[in-house]
Amino acid sequence: MSDNETPSQDPADAGSLAGVLSAVFKKQMQGVDGMLPAAVVRYDRQNNTATVRPLIQVMGTDGKSLGRSLLLAVPVLALGGGGFVVNFPLKPGDLGWIEASDRDISLFVQALAEAKPNTCRLHSFSDGRFIPDVFRRYVIDSSDADDMVIQTIEGNTRIVVRANAVDIKTSGDVAIDAGGKIGLAAAASITLAAPVVTIAGDVSVEGRGFMEHVHTGVEPGPGNTGGVA
Repeated sequence: MSDNETPSQDPADAGSLAGVLSAVFKKQMQGVDGMLPAAVVRYDRQNNTATVRPLIQVMGTDGKSLGRSLLLAVPVLALGGGGFVVNFPLKPGDLGWIEASDRDISLFVQALAEAKPNTCRLHSFSDGRFIPDVFRRYVIDSSDADDMVIQTIEGNTRIVVRANAVDIKTSGDVAIDAGGKIGLAAAASITLAAPVVTIAGDVSVEGRGFMEHVHTGVEPGPGNTGGVA
Protein backbone atom coordinates (compact mmCIF):
# COMPACT_ATOMS: atom_id res chain seq x y z
CA MET A 1 0.00 0.00 0.00
CA SER A 2 2.90 2.36 0.66
CA ASP A 3 3.75 2.36 -3.05
CA ASN A 4 0.28 3.56 -4.02
CA GLU A 5 -0.73 7.17 -4.34
CA THR A 6 -2.83 8.66 -1.58
CA PRO A 7 -6.53 8.48 -2.58
CA SER A 8 -8.13 11.83 -3.41
CA GLN A 9 -11.07 11.01 -1.16
CA ASP A 10 -11.30 12.94 2.11
CA PRO A 11 -10.88 10.41 4.96
CA ALA A 12 -13.76 12.17 6.73
CA ASP A 13 -16.08 10.98 3.94
CA ALA A 14 -15.33 7.32 4.59
CA GLY A 15 -17.73 5.06 6.45
CA SER A 16 -21.05 6.76 5.61
CA LEU A 17 -23.43 7.03 2.69
CA ALA A 18 -23.34 10.81 2.88
CA GLY A 19 -19.55 10.72 2.73
CA VAL A 20 -19.57 8.41 -0.27
CA LEU A 21 -22.07 10.64 -2.10
CA SER A 22 -19.98 13.69 -1.25
CA ALA A 23 -16.85 12.03 -2.65
CA VAL A 24 -18.66 11.00 -5.84
CA PHE A 25 -19.98 14.54 -6.32
CA LYS A 26 -16.52 16.03 -5.83
CA LYS A 27 -15.05 13.63 -8.39
CA GLN A 28 -17.74 14.59 -10.89
CA MET A 29 -17.09 18.29 -10.33
CA GLN A 30 -13.38 17.78 -11.06
CA GLY A 31 -14.38 17.04 -14.64
CA VAL A 32 -16.51 20.18 -14.97
CA ASP A 33 -14.80 23.34 -16.27
CA GLY A 34 -16.00 26.75 -15.11
CA MET A 35 -13.63 29.73 -15.12
CA LEU A 36 -9.90 30.13 -14.50
CA PRO A 37 -7.31 32.88 -14.93
CA ALA A 38 -5.28 32.42 -18.09
CA ALA A 39 -2.50 34.04 -20.12
CA VAL A 40 -2.32 34.76 -23.84
CA VAL A 41 0.23 32.74 -25.80
CA ARG A 42 -0.76 33.89 -29.31
CA TYR A 43 -3.49 36.19 -30.62
CA ASP A 44 -5.12 36.25 -34.06
CA ARG A 45 -6.68 39.71 -34.21
CA GLN A 46 -8.23 39.17 -37.64
CA ASN A 47 -10.30 36.22 -36.36
CA ASN A 48 -10.32 37.48 -32.76
CA THR A 49 -9.17 34.14 -31.35
CA ALA A 50 -6.35 33.36 -28.95
CA THR A 51 -4.23 30.46 -27.77
CA VAL A 52 -4.27 30.70 -23.99
CA ARG A 53 -2.67 28.87 -21.08
CA PRO A 54 -4.75 28.34 -17.92
CA LEU A 55 -2.77 29.50 -14.89
CA ILE A 56 -4.21 27.22 -12.20
CA GLN A 57 -2.43 23.88 -12.13
CA VAL A 58 -3.91 20.42 -11.63
CA MET A 59 -3.02 18.76 -8.31
CA GLY A 60 -2.34 15.02 -8.29
CA THR A 61 -3.14 12.70 -5.42
CA ASP A 62 0.61 12.41 -4.82
CA GLY A 63 0.75 16.15 -4.04
CA LYS A 64 2.53 17.06 -7.26
CA SER A 65 1.16 19.80 -9.54
CA LEU A 66 0.90 19.70 -13.30
CA GLY A 67 0.31 22.57 -15.73
CA ARG A 68 -2.80 22.48 -17.89
CA SER A 69 -2.71 22.06 -21.66
CA LEU A 70 -2.91 25.03 -24.01
CA LEU A 71 -6.34 25.94 -25.35
CA LEU A 72 -6.32 26.75 -29.07
CA ALA A 73 -8.44 29.18 -31.12
CA VAL A 74 -10.45 30.43 -28.17
CA PRO A 75 -12.91 33.23 -29.06
CA VAL A 76 -11.96 36.51 -27.35
CA LEU A 77 -14.55 38.80 -25.78
CA ALA A 78 -14.99 41.94 -27.92
CA LEU A 79 -17.53 44.29 -26.36
CA GLY A 80 -19.72 45.76 -29.05
CA GLY A 81 -23.13 46.28 -30.59
CA GLY A 82 -25.12 48.66 -32.74
CA GLY A 83 -22.28 48.95 -35.23
CA PHE A 84 -19.54 49.69 -32.66
CA VAL A 85 -16.82 47.58 -31.03
CA VAL A 86 -14.04 47.86 -28.45
CA ASN A 87 -11.03 45.72 -29.36
CA PHE A 88 -7.56 45.34 -27.82
CA PRO A 89 -4.24 44.37 -29.47
CA LEU A 90 -3.56 41.44 -27.13
CA LYS A 91 0.08 40.45 -26.67
CA PRO A 92 1.69 37.24 -25.33
CA GLY A 93 1.59 37.31 -21.53
CA ASP A 94 -1.57 39.41 -21.30
CA LEU A 95 -3.87 38.09 -18.59
CA GLY A 96 -7.56 37.33 -18.47
CA TRP A 97 -10.09 34.57 -17.81
CA ILE A 98 -10.98 31.41 -19.70
CA GLU A 99 -14.69 30.75 -19.28
CA ALA A 100 -16.38 27.48 -20.25
CA SER A 101 -19.71 27.33 -22.09
CA ASP A 102 -22.51 25.03 -20.98
CA ARG A 103 -22.60 23.17 -24.31
CA ASP A 104 -20.51 22.55 -27.44
CA ILE A 105 -20.44 25.91 -29.31
CA SER A 106 -18.22 24.89 -32.26
CA LEU A 107 -20.97 25.14 -34.89
CA PHE A 108 -22.12 28.49 -33.55
CA VAL A 109 -18.57 29.86 -33.66
CA GLN A 110 -18.31 28.86 -37.33
CA ALA A 111 -21.61 30.47 -38.41
CA LEU A 112 -22.31 33.02 -35.62
CA ALA A 113 -25.93 31.90 -35.85
CA GLU A 114 -28.28 29.58 -33.95
CA ALA A 115 -26.89 26.05 -34.05
CA LYS A 116 -27.21 22.70 -32.35
CA PRO A 117 -24.37 21.36 -30.16
CA ASN A 118 -22.00 19.37 -32.33
CA THR A 119 -21.18 16.89 -29.53
CA CYS A 120 -22.48 15.98 -26.09
CA ARG A 121 -19.63 17.90 -24.48
CA LEU A 122 -20.66 19.86 -21.36
CA HIS A 123 -18.96 22.68 -19.41
CA SER A 124 -15.61 22.37 -21.18
CA PHE A 125 -12.85 24.90 -21.79
CA SER A 126 -12.82 23.49 -25.34
CA ASP A 127 -15.98 25.59 -25.73
CA GLY A 128 -14.60 28.53 -23.81
CA ARG A 129 -14.05 32.22 -24.41
CA PHE A 130 -11.20 34.43 -23.24
CA ILE A 131 -12.04 37.59 -21.30
CA PRO A 132 -9.10 40.07 -21.17
CA ASP A 133 -8.40 41.44 -17.70
CA VAL A 134 -5.38 43.54 -16.68
CA PHE A 135 -6.13 42.88 -12.99
CA ARG A 136 -4.04 45.41 -11.03
CA ARG A 137 -1.37 45.96 -13.68
CA TYR A 138 -2.17 49.62 -14.37
CA VAL A 139 -1.59 53.05 -12.86
CA ILE A 140 -4.35 55.63 -12.35
CA ASP A 141 -3.23 59.23 -11.80
CA SER A 142 -4.34 60.55 -8.41
CA SER A 143 -6.07 63.48 -10.14
CA ASP A 144 -8.33 61.00 -11.94
CA ALA A 145 -9.20 58.86 -8.93
CA ASP A 146 -12.92 59.75 -9.00
CA ASP A 147 -13.39 59.73 -12.77
CA MET A 148 -13.89 57.26 -15.62
CA VAL A 149 -10.62 56.63 -17.44
CA ILE A 150 -9.67 55.03 -20.76
CA GLN A 151 -5.91 54.89 -20.88
CA THR A 152 -2.66 53.08 -21.59
CA ILE A 153 -1.39 50.87 -18.77
CA GLU A 154 1.11 53.49 -17.60
CA GLY A 155 -1.38 56.34 -18.01
CA ASN A 156 0.80 58.37 -20.42
CA THR A 157 -2.14 58.65 -22.78
CA ARG A 158 -5.66 58.79 -21.41
CA ILE A 159 -9.19 60.05 -21.92
CA VAL A 160 -10.75 61.17 -18.64
CA VAL A 161 -14.51 61.62 -18.33
CA ARG A 162 -15.31 63.82 -15.35
CA ALA A 163 -18.65 64.93 -13.95
CA ASN A 164 -18.45 68.24 -15.83
CA ALA A 165 -15.50 67.90 -18.22
CA VAL A 166 -13.65 65.62 -20.61
CA ASP A 167 -9.83 65.66 -20.68
CA ILE A 168 -7.58 64.17 -23.36
CA LYS A 169 -4.01 63.86 -22.11
CA THR A 170 -0.98 62.46 -23.90
CA SER A 171 2.80 62.76 -23.85
CA GLY A 172 2.78 62.48 -27.65
CA ASP A 173 0.71 63.78 -30.54
CA VAL A 174 -3.05 63.99 -31.05
CA ALA A 175 -4.25 63.52 -34.64
CA ILE A 176 -7.79 64.10 -35.91
CA ASP A 177 -8.37 62.89 -39.46
CA ALA A 178 -11.89 63.67 -40.65
CA GLY A 179 -13.38 63.06 -44.08
CA GLY A 180 -15.90 65.82 -43.38
CA LYS A 181 -16.12 68.89 -41.22
CA ILE A 182 -14.70 69.36 -37.71
CA GLY A 183 -16.86 71.59 -35.54
CA LEU A 184 -15.93 73.35 -32.30
CA ALA A 185 -18.71 74.95 -30.29
CA ALA A 186 -18.34 76.39 -26.79
CA ALA A 187 -20.49 78.53 -24.52
CA ALA A 188 -17.30 80.40 -23.52
CA SER A 189 -14.08 81.10 -25.37
CA ILE A 190 -11.94 78.56 -27.25
CA THR A 191 -8.25 78.79 -26.37
CA LEU A 192 -5.34 77.48 -28.44
CA ALA A 193 -2.07 77.41 -26.51
CA ALA A 194 1.00 76.27 -28.44
CA PRO A 195 4.41 77.67 -29.49
CA VAL A 196 3.26 77.48 -33.11
CA VAL A 197 -0.21 76.93 -34.58
CA THR A 198 0.02 75.77 -38.20
CA ILE A 199 -3.01 75.95 -40.48
CA ALA A 200 -2.90 74.52 -44.00
CA GLY A 201 -5.54 76.20 -46.14
CA ASP A 202 -7.86 79.11 -45.52
CA VAL A 203 -9.60 80.10 -42.27
CA SER A 204 -13.14 81.43 -42.33
CA VAL A 205 -14.23 84.00 -39.71
CA GLU A 206 -17.90 84.97 -39.67
CA GLY A 207 -18.24 83.55 -43.16
CA ARG A 208 -15.28 85.46 -44.63
CA GLY A 209 -12.08 83.65 -45.59
CA PHE A 210 -8.82 84.93 -44.11
CA MET A 211 -7.13 84.79 -47.53
CA GLU A 212 -9.60 87.33 -48.92
CA HIS A 213 -9.48 89.54 -45.81
CA VAL A 214 -8.59 93.19 -46.54
CA HIS A 215 -8.27 96.48 -44.62
CA THR A 216 -9.91 99.54 -46.11
CA GLY A 217 -8.75 103.19 -45.97
CA VAL A 218 -5.01 102.46 -46.14
CA GLU A 219 -2.41 103.99 -48.40
CA PRO A 220 -0.42 101.47 -50.44
CA GLY A 221 3.35 101.83 -50.43
CA PRO A 222 6.64 99.92 -50.81
CA GLY A 223 7.18 99.27 -47.07
CA ASN A 224 6.15 96.33 -44.83
CA THR A 225 4.25 96.39 -41.56
CA GLY A 226 6.12 95.81 -38.32
CA GLY A 227 6.13 92.58 -36.34
CA VAL A 228 3.94 91.84 -33.37
CA ALA A 229 5.24 93.58 -30.24
